[in-house]
Amino acid sequence: MMPIIRTTSLIRGRVNAVTNDVYASPTKQGRQNASDVVVVVNNNNKPTSPTTTSSVRTFRTLSSSLLSSSTPEDDDFLGNEANLFPPQQEYQAVFDIYHHHLHPDERDQLLTDPQMIVRFYRASKGHVTTTLQQLRLALQWRREFQVEALCRASPKDPLGRLLQRENATGKIYVRGYDAHGRALVYMRPARENTHNEHDQMRHLVYNLEKAIACTRRESGKRGKQLEKVILLIDYEGWSLTNAPPMSTTKATLHILQHMYPERMYRAFCLHPPLIFRAFWNMVRPFIDPVTKEKIVFVSSAKTQQLLWSLMNDPVNDLEMGAGGTLSPQDFDSAQYLQLPLDEAYPTTTKRK
Repeated sequence: MMPIIRTTSLIRGRVNAVTNDVYASPTKQGRQNASDVVVVVNNNNKPTSPTTTSSVRTFRTLSSSLLSSSTPEDDDFLGNEANLFPPQQEYQAVFDIYHHHLHPDERDQLLTDPQMIVRFYRASKGHVTTTLQQLRLALQWRREFQVEALCRASPKDPLGRLLQRENATGKIYVRGYDAHGRALVYMRPARENTHNEHDQMRHLVYNLEKAIACTRRESGKRGKQLEKVILLIDYEGWSLTNAPPMSTTKATLHILQHMYPERMYRAFCLHPPLIFRAFWNMVRPFIDPVTKEKIVFVSSAKTQQLLWSLMNDPVNDLEMGAGGTLSPQDFDSAQYLQLPLDEAYPTTTKRK
């Protein structure tokens, strides 16, 4: 049974290290094992007393905090996703990494997403050395993969035309939100229409960036600041004959696990055929244990309820493959690609 997720004071709750779900709410000063983390703290940067408490944490707060010489209240930057370590421990680690380990150009790159350090710190189980290694690899990958350019692509430039080609069959798109404002990403492997693995990964990254931007916008409107997305992978029509090559599967897992750690809230696999078990057994060794615990196979009423429990109105907010009434045939790729990055495809059939 999925734990009940509280929508308030997540920042002060203890979390399950695997699922990131809150299961208790102790005092803010949690225990920590000194042998598990290495954190260098500047003694001149002591936390200040809180003066105001905002229910909506913005992504600009940590950026301004890191640029200043003082240490603000830790609640101001950790957002509303459940923390893996005591908040002050996370803040001190981020502050140290930013000021004492990153190069100026790396700090500049992080100004648009400073929470990236927090996510990698959590994914690295609090090991600063590993955090730095993985963070630097991800920053380099984002530059080389042209992630920012992908997000700004227009129909007239090469990246825009690439997205039009890859998205033509509606194999991946963002549509709808859960009860807390996390974006839903529909993925349909059977609709694969191209063979260029690099272009397929660019299309995947564009949709991940869109889902993240949508989550940030929608959860902010609902009084929270969330960072994670929900994947709905519909295997309707999938078979071993149209399954992607193992290299493509590995590339997808690499991007999800190493370039976007702490971004996936849940992944629901819908309508997995019996033959999928053989494919799953081949893929399982490449999936991180933490990621594996977030994957749910929807093959019964019980597992269906796990997905529905996350929604306000599952019947009207989910597509038919996920148990709702929305038709995937309503999807219009041209309309989808014209939407702002932080706007999901509408859950109504009305055309703009």
